[in-house]
Amino acid sequence: MDEYEGTVIEGAKALARRLNGELGLVSASVSKAIMESIPELEVDQRLNELLCASVESNVENIVHMLAHNIRAEHMEAPSAALEYARRLAQNGVPIHALVRAYRLGQNRLLKESFFHIHAMFDELEASAIYEKIVVETFAYIDWISEAIISVYQEERERWLTDQQALRADVARQVMADKSRDLRVAEKLLDYPFRQWHIGSAIWTAETQSGELSGIERHAVRLARQLRCSGKPLVIPQDRSSSWAWFPFGGSEPDRIPFAAAIAELAIPLRFALGTAGFGASGFRTTLRQAICAREVALASGDSAPMVLTYPDISSVALLARDLISTREWVETTLGPLAIDDEGHARLRETLRVFLAHGSSYTAAAAELVMHKNSVKYRVERATLELGRGLGRDRLDVELALAACRWLGKSVLRPAESTG
Repeated sequence: MDEYEGTVIEGAKALARRLNGELGLVSASVSKAIMESIPELEVDQRLNELLCASVESNVENIVHMLAHNIRAEHMEAPSAALEYARRLAQNGVPIHALVRAYRLGQNRLLKESFFHIHAMFDELEASAIYEKIVVETFAYIDWISEAIISVYQEERERWLTDQQALRADVARQVMADKSRDLRVAEKLLDYPFRQWHIGSAIWTAETQSGELSGIERHAVRLARQLRCSGKPLVIPQDRSSSWAWFPFGGSEPDRIPFAAAIAELAIPLRFALGTAGFGASGFRTTLRQAICAREVALASGDSAPMVLTYPDISSVALLARDLISTREWVETTLGPLAIDDEGHARLRETLRVFLAHGSSYTAAAAELVMHKNSVKYRVERATLELGRGLGRDRLDVELALAACRWLGKSVLRPAESTG
């Protein structure tokens, strides 16, 4: 190895050390670029989190490869990247979206590297080092793409051999309003559309293993408990989640006790529910609402109830789709009241209930089971935290409080960052 080549290798190692120190920021930048450019990858929050994990593990692989001058084909494919490919195959996301994600990811990483290289080296060294980085990252992306395509295709073929996959494709066509003959779709799904339905998104807790048969079995038990007009239609989305429609025949259901029935049956699953809808259009609408509710539940984390209905969260459903912007808006609107600790949580809840009852101390005290004077004291403290009275931006305050209630830590300011 001549002196020039040694200088280039050492420069690449120095860059790797710099990138390793900013691994989280660089990975977040790459993930953001991918999600903003490829809408097909926006399936749900769980897959978004797995995408971020895949990106971070791949960036870490590349940094390790540069730091130790390892050839791409001698690396091991990250488990998060392989699992992400499998999940996309299960959800029917086209392979070209995944391959494009790797190309965009490489492009973003090169931009980050270019910035650091020109800050660290003179023009001649920077040019040579950048050329090496381009060659090495291209080799890595070419190698990892082959690996994830192979995993994707194997999983997709396995998934499609199951009859359930055919039904899932039919259900997705109906959801996309692309089914040419609803009668054929009804026959394939064994589920009539000309009736009332309540759509749901059902998934296992993070600590549970996904069992599709278990989800369907519990859905059937629940349908019997609710006296549905027939068997529910259950369509798996991946190993740990399903869509399900509960049928109620020709009569519009009213106040169906889902939460009570789920608790009585001790069903160990989480549910997000839409409102009742009729016909094929209602079939679509109620599930879209359930999916929105699930997004809020996932953003809420452990603070979300086991059963969440769309009417509960309709006001914050859109806010859950851009949590970074929502967090900034909540903090701007609520100020210190958005701090994530028990004291501020009590103030937020008291103020939320007070405003929901038309600023009635008496009504708020009744719901909170508190003395009227205690409610008044907390409302005054909350107003002090806001730094202003409840004037023209009252609606903004109410919506921000609802976002805090349902989205929890994902939109609150960590208590430790307030010092």
